[in-house]
Amino acid sequence: ADAAAVLLVRVVPVGGYLDAADPCHSVIPALAEVFGCEGSWLRGSRFRLLVPDESVDAQETRYQRRRAGEPNKGDYSVILARKDGGRIEVVVSAGSVEMDGRQCTSGTIRDVTEQRRGQRQLEYNANHDLLTGLPNRLFFEQELAQAIVSARSGGVSDYAVLFLDLDGFKVVNDSLGHASGDLLLIQIADSLRENLGPHCLV
Repeated sequence: ADAAAVLLVRVVPVGGYLDAADPCHSVIPALAEVFGCEGSWLRGSRFRLLVPDESVDAQETRYQRRRAGEPNKGDYSVILARKDGGRIEVVVSAGSVEMDGRQCTSGTIRDVTEQRRGQRQLEYNANHDLLTGLPNRLFFEQELAQAIVSARSGGVSDYAVLFLDLDGFKVVNDSLGHASGDLLLIQIADSLRENLGPHCLV
């Protein structure tokens, strides 16, 4: 049964670890690969070695809850650091196990960096114009609807909508081609962004 368990954990696309009193007791090769290092770099080290500054507060809170005896509340996401300093987004699944009379923590760490990057790109594409990078009509309508609801509930209409039209744009497309028209749209978008500032939605 032990051999079967080890075989299973070695073929799934995640990194596994076992630690006792925080220093990492053993790792499987996949975990070392996740962090761009040799297993010896992790083995005998503390998990805090992998926690960058931006994740310290949240991770320390988890440590305190674990020391207080709170049960694990399932998987959690966190940003950790590779040996070369690069950041990766991971999903950690950890639980308590007893080995040789000691309470240890056993878990897996799954690298979801590319998956999350792909999700963010899909969300960006769904809400932005791919040519200019400006928010698209769907995003605008959602923001406007929120502004209207807020104004009605608060009794203060502190927003305005301005419509801009480009006179003669068809002439540019017809005479210079659509590529030139695209460049003109990009330049206008950049100019509006730069001059109106962050308080306006273009």
